Amino acid sequence: MLLLLLRSLLLTFFCFFPLKTITTAQRSKDDLKIVCSAAIIENDYEKRKEEYIKGLSLVKHYGYEPYVIEACKKCGPTFLDDYVLSDRIFYSSVHNSALKNKGVNEAMTMLEGLNYFAFNDDDMIIKVTARYYLVSDYFIKLVENNPTYDVFVLIAENGYAITGCFAMRYKYFKNMLETLDLTSLEKEFRCLEADVANYIRKIENKRNARVMKVKKLDLLARWALDGRIVRY
Repeated sequence: MLLLLLRSLLLTFFCFFPLKTITTAQRSKDDLKIVCSAAIIENDYEKRKEEYIKGLSLVKHYGYEPYVIEACKKCGPTFLDDYVLSDRIFYSSVHNSALKNKGVNEAMTMLEGLNYFAFNDDDMIIKVTARYYLVSDYFIKLVENNPTYDVFVLIAENGYAITGCFAMRYKYFKNMLETLDLTSLEKEFRCLEADVANYIRKIENKRNARVMKVKKLDLLARWALDGRIVRY
């Protein structure tokens, strides 16, 4: 008798709450692109090459074929071609070595690369500095499991965005790069990370973009200036 009662209760529950209504939504892998920025330079070449290979290999290990935007070499092949599919690597032509602000070159080359790949407006782009290591797939899973958000970013104590790894819907990412004031960024030697944070605040407040301010990235980075290892 008790079993019959339980069966009746379960049937009644699922009539009102079918399984599909309690299933967690997840972003399709086809809608998520991992774009890695690279800058092949002669200084510390072998060490940086080793870092790039490991960083790209980890992205592939987590189940994604990375896209790469190379800033400094205007054409291939380079060692990057051995680790990236031929239709997923772009060699930028706009890098200007005369500029003092590396952030300006990063913004220009990233925009050129994104225009080349021409993703769909609603695709989610995880941007990673290629020689930084995603220690785990924590951040990737966070983005996958929250498909209604437009931006995922770690904001540092100084209010700047950590741009070594963040995620942004393509339409916002492209618009951000198109509207950055690169002239003043170079003239004032302002940090790109500050302008990225300002743009994110603007689209959150004025365009109702959904922004997830994350507590960690599980990202290991070696700073180019002093070789310091930082885990975000």
